[in-house]
Amino acid sequence: MMSLRTVVPALLIACLAAGCTTDPEFPEKSVQVTVTNLPQLDDQAKYHLWFSYPEDRANNASAPFDKVQHGDKEYVSIGAFRVAADGSLVSAAGNGAATFAIPDGYNPNLIEDAILTVENAAATPTTPGARIVGGVFTGTATVARCTLTVQSNDAFGAIIQLDSTLLRTYFLDAPTSLPVDDFMQGIWFGAVNGTAVRPGLSLSPQPLNAQNNRWTYEAWLVQRQGATVDSYISLGRFNSIDTPDSTGPGPGVGSNSAEAYSIPGEDFVATGAERSLNDGSYRVVVSLQPTDVPLRHPLLVLLQTSGSIPATAVRYQSLPLSVNATFPVMQITVNR
Repeated sequence: MMSLRTVVPALLIACLAAGCTTDPEFPEKSVQVTVTNLPQLDDQAKYHLWFSYPEDRANNASAPFDKVQHGDKEYVSIGAFRVAADGSLVSAAGNGAATFAIPDGYNPNLIEDAILTVENAAATPTTPGARIVGGVFTGTATVARCTLTVQSNDAFGAIIQLDSTLLRTYFLDAPTSLPVDDFMQGIWFGAVNGTAVRPGLSLSPQPLNAQNNRWTYEAWLVQRQGATVDSYISLGRFNSIDTPDSTGPGPGVGSNSAEAYSIPGEDFVATGAERSLNDGSYRVVVSLQPTDVPLRHPLLVLLQTSGSIPATAVRYQSLPLSVNATFPVMQITVNR
């Protein structure tokens, strides 16, 4: 019978020969992240970075990360964060700089693509939510790189590249009010041809990407209050340009509500809700917003006025919206 004194060295030799170790085969791997033009979020939201692994590819012999168990990809959380006022990335809790890492057990050589999502601040998501940018990894055996953009097929695709030559207009009128001299107290996203009102926004119906359907359009008034502070007034969400938005003619609707136009827009004529939209303090924005997170300001701006709503605007006058071409970009580097 072999003694304990003999067994222990024998087991040690066998373990060393077999490569036994308490260290993971693939230890946590830090990830370098830089961003440009990524908007700030409200305190009820956070960004979440994810990497994907291919279907049925072994990445480690240790459970639970041995194989992909979901659909066609497994998305792995790399880190959550917010954007500070100076553009720096901070932790989702706001208590220091953001950090990003591939967790223990995941082989950095198998990462396929990356997506950035907008998530509820109170949630700990296990699957990605609304995707704002995405990209595919390229590189070498030692370094992987990925550029995430809104044009990625994992995000919105090429359809988000708006044609700046198309007409996009709004006009001032308050159809739910019987007087016509208060026309400046209503805004509608259309154009008037004689007595006919047509849609004024050349935007594709939602969803732009069937695989990323947690987005909707939302129109806003942006009111300057003082030198630097803006107030954001939502005009309602919509998925189609030729139907009323989620708030109809709005809480400021007048007594003639049946006359509201069947397009996105709103009146501000009810007592206590009056706004003179051509007083020089209001701008207009149309944005993409995540449906699962009700943000209090525009996120991904698509259309906007170049300045304030003009004081010289007359009733039914078609006023232009310009195309925003400045979208967020994220750069990722992984030293494998």
